[in-house]
Formats: sequence, structure tokens, C-alpha cells
Amino acid sequence: AGNIVLLQFLVGLKQATEDEMVAELVVCVLKASPDILTRYFKETNFSFIPRNKSAWLENITLLKK
Repeated sequence: AGNIVLLQFLVGLKQATEDEMVAELVVCVLKASPDILTRYFKETNFSFIPRNKSAWLENITLLKK
């Protein structure tokens, strides 16, 4: 199940794909709490279907971290 409060906090950080510091925070927390990684990506609205749009590229950049 994982830490639901921590998961909700991360999901609430909508600017994770746009703000480098927020992205680093999300990545560090997910590395420290890998049990919430799957649920994090299920509960966010990030699209990983290839598109020629900046939002998709930002999503992939976050995913690669």
C-alpha cells in the first residue's frame, strides 16, 4: 500500500514536469519510497503516448529521471 499521505502530497505537485526543483523532490521521494512508484504514475495525469507536444516531452523527461 505504501505511505498514502506521501503519495497524495506527490500527486498534488502538478508542476513536477515543469519545475526542475519540484521534479528533483519527486524523484528523490520516489527513490526513497519505491513502494508508491506504481501508484504515483497511475494517479497522475501524465501522458506517455508519443506526441509532438512540449507537455509530452516534459512527462518523458520526468519519467527518465
